[in-house]
Amino acid sequence: MRFPISLHVDMTKYLLGNALKGLKRFPLVLMLEPTHRCNLQCTGCGRIREYRETLAQEMSLEECVGAVEECGAPVVTITGGEPLLYSQVGPLVKEVLARKKHIYLCTNGVLLERSLHLFRPSPRFTFNVHLDGPREVHDSIIGTPGTFERAMEGIRAAKKQGFRVTTNTTIYKETEPEKLELLFHLLAGEKVDGLLVAPAYHYQAVEEGIFLAKEEIVQKFSEIEAIAKKYKIISTPLYMDFLMGRRKMLCTPWGNPHAQPRRLEVALLPHHRHPLLQFPGAHGKNSLGQIRQGRRSQVSPLHDALRIRAHCGKGAGPQSAGSVAHDHLEPDLKAGGNGAPPGHLSA
Repeated sequence: MRFPISLHVDMTKYLLGNALKGLKRFPLVLMLEPTHRCNLQCTGCGRIREYRETLAQEMSLEECVGAVEECGAPVVTITGGEPLLYSQVGPLVKEVLARKKHIYLCTNGVLLERSLHLFRPSPRFTFNVHLDGPREVHDSIIGTPGTFERAMEGIRAAKKQGFRVTTNTTIYKETEPEKLELLFHLLAGEKVDGLLVAPAYHYQAVEEGIFLAKEEIVQKFSEIEAIAKKYKIISTPLYMDFLMGRRKMLCTPWGNPHAQPRRLEVALLPHHRHPLLQFPGAHGKNSLGQIRQGRRSQVSPLHDALRIRAHCGKGAGPQSAGSVAHDHLEPDLKAGGNGAPPGHLSA
């Protein structure tokens, strides 16, 4: 089983509940970025370059919890920036778990070991550590020697204390399948709870020619298919088929409800085969609850300081020009010519 049984149960209840209410569009995952600060400057990441104006800001604990409650999605991905730099990360996790949500805290792992005392193990709480390859590959991409070993030390410490740990690996143009298998072998030895893989997607602010074109994504993921079958890959089969060119589907990068300092980016997943809720403009002022019902009005008081953007269509935002899909968390793989359901419903 790729995910805890509690997640399967809660997701099923959530989907059925919304279906019984007649709701066609609702979120499955909230991408919560309480801070854009980061302790690294990775080669393929445009975050620090594109969000300079918000690097010194962070959401308050009340704003974070309010976004979780208003969104209503059963899964909350706490990301950034580096979320372990968020001043209220411990209380935030506690508050979100108290609301019976499932958390994936995405971290580069550098601060993981020293931060473990802020948390308690729970089947609803998972550390998702980013690793792009074995030591020499990862440290080269990150640009800082020693980051791989510090992340591995954090993984070992977290597993020893009973935490759930998964990893996320970004596939670049120069990613070698042999090096990827070495990484997976090392992580299997640490008994991580699952491995996620996703292609690197284009940031306009990153000029390096490291990203995969669509055709290269198909070729690269077809090459690593045999390797993936040997290990506990938890990326959904539908998503992997999409990346290997076996399914023709549309996608909207950055399509999840997205809460972060000064902005809230929104595009919601439809129920079953209905098209994505889309807006004609790039900017709007809608609360999540109002968007669910398809109404336009002023944003709720909680989000007065946040902007809401709806990125509609492939590469509709500067973060993701020319990309195929953000990662395994994308809700926006839509039905294509084969009539397949959205990718996240297979999670």
